[in-house]
Amino acid sequence: MNNKVKLQHYVSKVYLKNFSIENKGKFYLKCFDKQTEEVFPVNIEKIAYDKEFYDSLDEDQITEKFLRDIETEFGKTIGDLILKKNLDGLGKDKFESIAKFVSIQMLRTKETRLIFKQASQQFLEKFNEELSEKLRKEVEDSMEKESLRKTHRKLILEDYEIFEDIIKKMKWILI
Repeated sequence: MNNKVKLQHYVSKVYLKNFSIENKGKFYLKCFDKQTEEVFPVNIEKIAYDKEFYDSLDEDQITEKFLRDIETEFGKTIGDLILKKNLDGLGKDKFESIAKFVSIQMLRTKETRLIFKQASQQFLEKFNEELSEKLRKEVEDSMEKESLRKTHRKLILEDYEIFEDIIKKMKWILI
């Protein structure tokens, strides 16, 4: 049995579900088309994803597994929070679950990947003439799709804790 995930969401369905309307077991968001100015429903399965965004079908899909585990824990936590309607008594593990989810959600978007690419482009624009051929090639290669994907995965899998720690230190209020 093949459990590989082809359509990988950069906004978690667990998160989207909490803003959706259920209809016959499926969850829909209202979307606004800026060009036509029309509002229409869209299934959360069919929004905020790309094919093989984090992991290709040829890989072990470590990123997808990591995100699935975090989303599963967050789904339980957010369910508890919605029922309780306050942060009191939520517990340290639940706070950590929320902080981890929020930090990773900030990092996992298409915009994060675009920022990596734009930073490399700006670096080349500013320093192109002073760069060695080898460094110029490395920077150019860093803007390729697969290189951006690898950098993005590393940020999600290894560096998210920096952001998680910042979020945990913030004062939290529920409104």
